[in-house]
Amino acid sequence: MNEVTQKIIDLDSKTTHMKKKNEELLRKKKFEGQDKVQELERQLLKEFHEEGEKAYREALKETDSTLESIEKIKKEYESHIQNTDEVYSKIKYDLIETLWEDIVAE
Repeated sequence: MNEVTQKIIDLDSKTTHMKKKNEELLRKKKFEGQDKVQELERQLLKEFHEEGEKAYREALKETDSTLESIEKIKKEYESHIQNTDEVYSKIKYDLIETLWEDIVAE
């Protein structure tokens, strides 16, 4: 009977030892899983940051392009105004003369 009791005690001891090992392995796997999740989160954050930076740079390029277009239009407008002033200066005297002739003729 002692022998059976001893076997039961040994078996119980082994079972307890295996349970502790199993719990330790599960805890270790849990921490490894948490580490993996944290690493994935870091990678995602990095990717999101890179995508945000890319979108920001593209928006800046579009803004620069728009500003360049506006500057070209402004220069063209100023050129047209200058041309209009030059043409008006050239024909101003003749225009006044023609108007006065029309006024006097009436």
